[in-house]
Amino acid sequence: MPNPVPSAVAESLVAAVSAVPFIDGPDEGRFGEVALLYPRFRAPGLRWLDGRLEVHVRVAVDPRNPAPLSDAARAVRAAAEAVLAASPDLRHAPVDVFVADVAPANPVSAGPTAANPVPAGPTAAGAADPTPVGGI
Repeated sequence: MPNPVPSAVAESLVAAVSAVPFIDGPDEGRFGEVALLYPRFRAPGLRWLDGRLEVHVRVAVDPRNPAPLSDAARAVRAAAEAVLAASPDLRHAPVDVFVADVAPANPVSAGPTAANPVPAGPTAAGAADPTPVGGI
């Protein structure tokens, strides 16, 4: 079946899904195979298959405060359905959400924290760090 999703709707879908909290972005699959294709435009993370819209995403997970993946998937489905509701031909299209991968929400930095403050003395503020590179 040909893709019935107009390019403007696909652009809106990608924007709406990417704006959902906890979403790191659309997932295009291993070789970029998950995308709706248009002249001069690709809608990454979207696929129309057997009368259903598939939305593939990467979820950003904060290891210190993880949220259930099902909550992120529900929010993605709601965002996609809100966009489709404005399109007369697609308002009743089923939406399937695939959590294809997870990514760290806020990478843990090696910078100073309350538990690991900046050391005083010769290694502070721009001085050479005496720690050998590579653990040698």
